[in-house]
Amino acid sequence: MAAEDVKLIGMWASPSVVTARIALNLKGIEYELLKEDPCKKSELLLKSNPVYKKFPVLIHGGKRICKSHLIVEYIDQVWSSSGFPILPADAYDRVTSIFWATYIDDTLNSQIGELMLNEDEKSKAETEEQLFTALQLFEETFVKSYKTKTPRLVEWAECFCSVKAAKKVLPKLKNWWSSGHF
Repeated sequence: MAAEDVKLIGMWASPSVVTARIALNLKGIEYELLKEDPCKKSELLLKSNPVYKKFPVLIHGGKRICKSHLIVEYIDQVWSSSGFPILPADAYDRVTSIFWATYIDDTLNSQIGELMLNEDEKSKAETEEQLFTALQLFEETFVKSYKTKTPRLVEWAECFCSVKAAKKVLPKLKNWWSSGHF
């Protein structure tokens, strides 16, 4: 698939955009990243996502798909023969994955964004605590681990971040996983 057929509207450091880019990379899909300024939204973004007016937006053959978890599902279905499946084939496992992807988008990614942009130390500390609480819920749901902060989530994150498709697009930020914050 040529890059001119697939476009992604977003900001390179946005966790939701990174999610979509990793999915495209996993499937080996060439795409053009249309860089968006979060403070000055383009006409294309507003036209492409008139309801939420947010990125990411995937444009494929004139079709527009919004929200990263829906973009991932679309990529997985449209390019099912490329690469390996991203989402589980089992219907229950698939909707559970999409539920948690939505939780990550709506809760974790917004808090990570606040940490990246906020310069007020008190607000940052409050957001960091909220993020930690959300991460604890996330990990407890999967592994019921209460002995340390989030050891299995940290292990998974380190493994995920080492995958070539992820390394290509992950922003070079302070390493939160090994800093003791989580």
